[in-house]
Amino acid sequence: LHCHHVLPIKYGGDDRYSNLIIIHKDIHKLIHATKKEVIEKYIYLIKNKKSLNKINKLREVCKLKNLEIVL
Repeated sequence: LHCHHVLPIKYGGDDRYSNLIIIHKDIHKLIHATKKEVIEKYIYLIKNKKSLNKINKLREVCKLKNLEIVL
């Protein structure tokens, strides 16, 4: 498991409990992934639209493009 800053520190986030979530380490890699190879390696973890939406919301806060897959 990994601890993820919902609002990254570089964008004004902090270490308050309300800004932290616990997620699977591979999902954490997918949230921060920018390289196509990394995204392709971990995309299988997304099983449904709800999961995709949650990951994309976290990616948006990190100023990363949404993942687009057909489920």
